[in-house]
Amino acid sequence: NSTVDSATTSNVAAADNGNGNEEEEEEAAPSLSNDEWIEYYLTKNLNAPPKENYAEFNETFTNTVQMADRISREREELKKSKRDDKMQTKVDKVEKMLETLKVLINEPFRERAMKAYGKEKYLKSGMSSNQCMFLETPFINAWLAPYIKSPSKMTKKAMKEMAEKINVEIGRIEKLLEMDFLSDDDDFESAAKIFFRECYPDVEALYTCHSSYHGPTNMMTEEFVTLIQGGRFFGALCYL
Repeated sequence: NSTVDSATTSNVAAADNGNGNEEEEEEAAPSLSNDEWIEYYLTKNLNAPPKENYAEFNETFTNTVQMADRISREREELKKSKRDDKMQTKVDKVEKMLETLKVLINEPFRERAMKAYGKEKYLKSGMSSNQCMFLETPFINAWLAPYIKSPSKMTKKAMKEMAEKINVEIGRIEKLLEMDFLSDDDDFESAAKIFFRECYPDVEALYTCHSSYHGPTNMMTEEFVTLIQGGRFFGALCYL
């Protein structure tokens, strides 16, 4: 019995010594910040190399990311530069086309009929597929839109035919303002003639613009021209 008790006492003492050693080890743990604790844990428990060993990798990674960003910016700048040059070239071609066509339009409303706008907005938009310019007179703009989008389609023959077409309609519009279709002998028509002449004392008044989504425009649309072509002169004036 004394032998068993002695062994038991020795085991308990050994166990106590073991616990005491663990407590001493825990107490001996260094006082570290959170970041240092993480590194301490990785180094001590997982045998990971210290962070100094990652310096070269981190530097390489950072330089690679910066280089990729720089290359991406340079590509975008080159792409934008090419797009801007393409858009400016298109504007130059359209301006040359309109100037050549304007010479073929009858006076005195050549300048007003062929007045264009919108190139500055187009160049700032960055959208090369948009129409680069618009004519203030809607029916002329509608007829020229396909050629403004693709100036190369405007051949000499097409330009001559377009000029003749525009001149015919301008002549009809000038004739409309003479208002010979309204009788001075009819009270209603006579009053209407006085009213319309006050509204449109000359052809210049037809080119007075109002604001639209794209910019300044007048009321001489394709619908207006269609009314004149159909002999519906009163309806055309009412449309305005």
